[in-house]
Amino acid sequence: MRYSVLFILTCAVIFANGYAFNGPAYGYHLRFGVPKAYELKRLESSRIIGGSQVAAASVIPHHVGLVALLTTGWMSICGGSLVSNTRIITAAHCWWDGQSQAKQFTAVLGSTTIFTGGIRIDTSAVTVHPNWNTNDYTHDIAVIRITSVAYSNNVQAIPLPSASDVNRDFVGLTGTISGYGKTSGAQTSIPLTSVLYQTSVPVITNAVCQNSFPITIQGSHLCTSGAGNRGTCDGDSGGPLTVVWNNSRILIGVISFGPNEGCEAGKPSVYTRVTAFLTWINSNKNKMLRSFILINILSFTFAIGPYGYHNRFGISKAKDIWKSEWFGALRIVGGSQVTAATLIPYQAGIIVTLPKSDTSICGGAVLSNTRIITAAHCWWDGESQATTFTAVLGSLTIFSGGTRIATKDVVTHSSWNPQNIINDIAIVKILAVVFNNNIQAVSLPTNAQQDFAGMTATASGYGKRSDSQASFPSSTSLYTVSLSIITNNLCQSSFSLRIQNNHICTSGQGGKGTCDGDSGGPLTVLTNNLKTLVGIVSFGLGDGCQLGYPSVFTRVTSYLTWIKSNM
Repeated sequence: MRYSVLFILTCAVIFANGYAFNGPAYGYHLRFGVPKAYELKRLESSRIIGGSQVAAASVIPHHVGLVALLTTGWMSICGGSLVSNTRIITAAHCWWDGQSQAKQFTAVLGSTTIFTGGIRIDTSAVTVHPNWNTNDYTHDIAVIRITSVAYSNNVQAIPLPSASDVNRDFVGLTGTISGYGKTSGAQTSIPLTSVLYQTSVPVITNAVCQNSFPITIQGSHLCTSGAGNRGTCDGDSGGPLTVVWNNSRILIGVISFGPNEGCEAGKPSVYTRVTAFLTWINSNKNKMLRSFILINILSFTFAIGPYGYHNRFGISKAKDIWKSEWFGALRIVGGSQVTAATLIPYQAGIIVTLPKSDTSICGGAVLSNTRIITAAHCWWDGESQATTFTAVLGSLTIFSGGTRIATKDVVTHSSWNPQNIINDIAIVKILAVVFNNNIQAVSLPTNAQQDFAGMTATASGYGKRSDSQASFPSSTSLYTVSLSIITNNLCQSSFSLRIQNNHICTSGQGGKGTCDGDSGGPLTVLTNNLKTLVGIVSFGLGDGCQLGYPSVFTRVTSYLTWIKSNM
């Protein structure tokens, strides 16, 4: 298989040599992204095959170009479709290909060129379908959140199929595809002025399509004929397939993959079938995941889950803590200030040192005089690796006071997965600290089967107290809030990502919950007059901390054996 994605090379390998995907999608960005040092002149050219140049952006105002910045510093490109003034649909493999992770998209709207012109919006707010499978290319779909864009002749949303179209296969209709991809297999260069192309292709049955592919063409796939050597090619991934239905142009496919034989072999192109994901798309047009970490309010790029949390939200030491006006204040939402460290003596603040002397912050809970528990993404977020933690104990402020212990001895769960946010747990080993009124260990649960639903819990941290808060003084204080633990089934209704048994959730009723800056911090309940740790702050929804959505934690009872083995 080959993906219809722009492959930016580090050497003079060209697609005419037959470089193709043989096997899974795993590693697509690594094979085809490019180091920035090679610049755009080294880009492999990639445009629609058998099509014509788009004369003006107003002809296809829903088309979005995506310049992907990978965690390696390489770049790649994809396409997308604007479905609202804040949402874009693309292919999941444009964000995560099974090996390489994009950390930012630059969405290019209202332009016939991808590297210049138009409205250009940077974002890291991406929701990949939780069942995206790089082995069989199913669920290859993602929703991107951008800051609100104004509609114009050049920028318009494409309608989605209606609920009555869910079972419609659109076979026999003529579709339109567009992209910045290759216009011929022999093309070996892509000028900075490269323009958007489009072509018309007939929708065919999946049964006919299956004849050209060794993998199973699923019901969630849709195919177009390659007759006349027309179709998608390298560089077009994530772009739109549209048809005119009931006098309106609608989005029915997201460009996914094509045949190994090449773009001009007359073989079908394969797309993610939009009607198979209408419910999921609509649920994600209004909400996104966010990690509870420091957020740079200058960019407003909210995280999806913990991935890349440090790069998005770390504090550069070069700017110093005192330049606090650059950063969003980060405290518990809907809570109250802790007046003395003795009230939550198990709370740990964690200052995270990153490469290049950047810093970030997290929370944690004291388990013993030598152990702290926190979130795995505080140490490794899938993008940035921490080099040192400074544990802050017995203090109401994270940047001053208390007992401060630096350590590099951190054990993350071996199955920690930044993509589906499971096993988000880590143990921090510190030099022995002396317990006192301000520093005490929290108790662990004794009943591994208890779900705690219906109980009132306490969350604490140095995070945001409101979505509008826009300063972060060095004297910021620890806050706490009381939350109701809810069932995972109830929690699931607010998330597209699957809430696992090893998650635990609290209600956001009343605009209360954890927020940016609280990652890794404790969720406790009172059992037998003891504060018992039941959760570790992990993630929530990116539309805001005060909107009444649940907060999600790592469920401590799921890891009691693992925790005790690392004590």
